[in-house]
Amino acid sequence: MKRLTSLATASLFLAIGLSSARAQQNLYWDTNNNNSGFYTSPSFADGTWGTTQTVWTTDPTGNSATAAWNDAASPRDNAIFLVDGASDNDLINPDGDVIVDTGTRNVGTMTIGNGTTDKGWVALTGGGSINVGTGLVINSGSRLSMEAIAAAAVPAYTGVIQIGANPITIKQGATLSFPAQAQIVPTAGQTITFDGGTIRNTVLGAGSTYYSAGIATRWELTSNGGTVNAPNGTGSDTINSAYSIVQYGSASSASIIACATGTTSCTLHKTGHGEFRASKDWSMTGVDVQMGLYRISNSTTNGGETGFGAANGTVTVAGGAVENTTNGAALGTTARLTNDTGGVGPSPATRSFVLSGVGDTPDSMFVLNDNWQILGPVSGPGGLMLNGWARNDGGGATNIIGTQNELRLGGNNSYGGKTRINFGTIVAQNGTAIPNTSRVEFSTRSAWGGNAGGVVTTLDQAILRVDASETVGSLAGGNGTRGSVNINGAAVTLTTGADGTTSTFSGSIVGAGGLTKSGTGTFTMDGAKSYTGNTSVTAGTLSTNSASLADAADVLLSTGSLFNLNFLATDTIRSLFIDGTSQATGTWGGTGSGATHISPLITGTGLLNVTTLVSGGVTGDYNNDGKVDAADYVTWRKNPAGNGGDPAGYTTWRANFGLPGAGSGSAFGGAAVPEPCGIVLLLAGVAAAAVCRRPPSPR
Repeated sequence: MKRLTSLATASLFLAIGLSSARAQQNLYWDTNNNNSGFYTSPSFADGTWGTTQTVWTTDPTGNSATAAWNDAASPRDNAIFLVDGASDNDLINPDGDVIVDTGTRNVGTMTIGNGTTDKGWVALTGGGSINVGTGLVINSGSRLSMEAIAAAAVPAYTGVIQIGANPITIKQGATLSFPAQAQIVPTAGQTITFDGGTIRNTVLGAGSTYYSAGIATRWELTSNGGTVNAPNGTGSDTINSAYSIVQYGSASSASIIACATGTTSCTLHKTGHGEFRASKDWSMTGVDVQMGLYRISNSTTNGGETGFGAANGTVTVAGGAVENTTNGAALGTTARLTNDTGGVGPSPATRSFVLSGVGDTPDSMFVLNDNWQILGPVSGPGGLMLNGWARNDGGGATNIIGTQNELRLGGNNSYGGKTRINFGTIVAQNGTAIPNTSRVEFSTRSAWGGNAGGVVTTLDQAILRVDASETVGSLAGGNGTRGSVNINGAAVTLTTGADGTTSTFSGSIVGAGGLTKSGTGTFTMDGAKSYTGNTSVTAGTLSTNSASLADAADVLLSTGSLFNLNFLATDTIRSLFIDGTSQATGTWGGTGSGATHISPLITGTGLLNVTTLVSGGVTGDYNNDGKVDAADYVTWRKNPAGNGGDPAGYTTWRANFGLPGAGSGSAFGGAAVPEPCGIVLLLAGVAAAAVCRRPPSPR
């Protein structure tokens, strides 16, 4: 244990044992009797707080005689612990081990530290109770704890602090920590003021610690904010050690978190690898999840998602999320945050979410035990990971948190990282749900950690559902059982490739909509494909491993792009367009494919069987056979007025002769456009005398 030090001022010593009417005294914890200071080196501030131990003095310098505590004093005396912590609020060794003796210590105001020279740690132990009549103040840098401290062999405090309706103030850098909800007993209306301080909960396992369960109390935050710390393990807070859970408020208690009077902006911070379960009707303007899971509780669903605070507030969540662990930071809900049946409303458009993760693990995790719709913007440098939080409920067993529900994104989102789907569904609702440069990556994991150390193999639905035309950076991951893209609507198009990278998606692509490949790089879709919309390649390479395009859909290619048919089969489609021009019917493929029509925009061994030429698709193709050749000249000559006019129809035919070949104005093999006299040699039955004029005019 560490030493006690003195204050700079002095006060008159009054008889501690006096029980008749007298002035209230400030009594200082002093375990070295009347020796100079509050300690005798190398002793520490350990001692027993009872009614017979002479461990209190009225002298703030510690130079006067000591006396015992008087539980019957009226007015009650104030208890002041001036602990000099050399390590200032460290989490290993307390500076004063205070054993509360049997019975109840009646106190006016209980104060830990002075916020300047004395910023140490008081660890309560023993079984006696403390009845606080005025308030509890933990000054800057100090700490009051009630849990067992293994490193210092300090057992847990088994008594209670009866705070009643009296306030608790936790100042900048100070901590109040407790292992069970019964440790602090408030009454209705009691307030804790966080002035930059922290409440630390160390309960382990699946059970929750509720501060003031069933009692309406209030937490107020100054502009310095406040922190809820839920560390895993017995304070060690290692990633996958036994899980810690704390909840404030319940369905039966209207417990509130709000900005303190006169404060217009305040933030609630969450630290520790454990979980904080939020309640309802809170109005802080910011939530900052630095570590662990911050989750809206379904026990207070009538409050919607107001556990995030004011509707126009900001929720910031750090990165570091790693699937199947409690690493990093996460947001979650067990309430249905939608307008669906049984829902309590979505996160509003006025609420902002910021993903602040950076570095090698920049993802923030969203953990769903019901559907959640977010209408506001999601921004920041980090990435978004759906589900995968796994906790240890004790004994080494792993419990995966989250189910296969929907995260519906309806805001104008601009977060900078990837969009990862471990299991569950992300619904892109409005065309700006997923940033254009965000890679959508599906997990390939075959099993997840489950209860009792087992595994869960049924969480195999990892889905991106696109309800409005959307552009994403790329698609990647997935396998035969996990990973599906649903292009949900005939008028919906999913564009992938905007990040210019090369990727492979091995999941399925389904739905009534179409797919467009943009950007440089190659996108390989080697899973099942049953989408019924069109397939477009505007840039880069699109590669498919199966003849599975819809028979009634079109393929649209642009100059400079490639469509790799990496299969040995013929895929029937409706129409093929190259640079917006409908191509001839029949088989199409790349060099060496054996197709009737060869295009430099197609590679691989597969074939496209084009069944429909869109009328007017090739300008100058007057006989609608899919190409502009000499036969179209004959068709024009027979009816110039019905085929572009004279000489405009001829000019059009000449400009497009050879299409859909190497380009306008040239034949398929690059030969010059034939003159009308040359056509005589090509087409029998046309009188030479009638065509040896240029341009001819019909009689």
